[in-house]
Amino acid sequence: MQKVHWLDLFPEEFETAFARCPVVYMGYGSAEPHGAANALGTDFYRAQGVLARTAREVGGIVAPPIAWHVLEAPENDWEGQINSMGMPLSTSISPRLFLKNFLYALRAFDARGFHVAVMMSAHSVYGLSGDMRLLAEGYRSITGSPMRTLIGYSRELCSSPALAMPHLRRDHGGEDETAELMYLRPGSADPGRAAMPIAIDAQAAGGNDRRGPYCAPKDFMQRGENPTYALGREIILSQVQKLGEKIRRELEAYVPVPGYRAPTLAQTEGLWARFETLTRGGWQGNPNRYEREHGNQALPVEAWDEGDMP
Repeated sequence: MQKVHWLDLFPEEFETAFARCPVVYMGYGSAEPHGAANALGTDFYRAQGVLARTAREVGGIVAPPIAWHVLEAPENDWEGQINSMGMPLSTSISPRLFLKNFLYALRAFDARGFHVAVMMSAHSVYGLSGDMRLLAEGYRSITGSPMRTLIGYSRELCSSPALAMPHLRRDHGGEDETAELMYLRPGSADPGRAAMPIAIDAQAAGGNDRRGPYCAPKDFMQRGENPTYALGREIILSQVQKLGEKIRRELEAYVPVPGYRAPTLAQTEGLWARFETLTRGGWQGNPNRYEREHGNQALPVEAWDEGDMP
């Protein structure tokens, strides 16, 4: 199998892959319950799987991924407030840490000379994709970087026609995500486990009138779901095709900037400070859904000004 992961490449292999296709892929996910039928790394594996297959199809290099995401109160308390789990099982970090890490990854890709950076998350947090794009736009505005970007949630970046099938039951840990994982990592998804007795204390596993234990859809596998390897393959390959089309367009649109140099690490720290000052921490991904429902919107974001780097 063709090697595409940055960590697996020897130096000359990296140089060859870069020269052939200067695209870098960064996957974001988390360890998080997706029902008893799926491994905790469902979102992480889905992001990595799509990106690795796209790299083999289009070309490019898959960067070391991030399996930590925004998942806890008050930003996005999916396990507790939504699913009533008494024992969280997720790898949680704050929006601030997530976005700052994102900025430094963006700068690293720019400094290595990549023409296109694909930064995709298979874990969705309300508004966070917009925050990522806002930060990237500010970076390009201030630095003058020629690097193109494709940033956001996987369902936004590479929406698959297979996901629009009328009979498909889409949900967190539902028919679509279980099927995708069955194709990408067969040993990490088993629909038959949905009927198994709860292995830990029922209060810790959670569940309520909206969700089943371990954040599963309510009554999963009792409503006509039929996740299969074939369905997962259809969804994933369709996503790879869609993402590949976008990447080729971005490569064609790339225009080099003679003499351009990416910011130093110290300058990047200054860029982050400017971002925090301009946004006042009022990122769209910051307030949780309950705050939003009660009218407490995020603070408005001032426009980035073009100018010298800090």
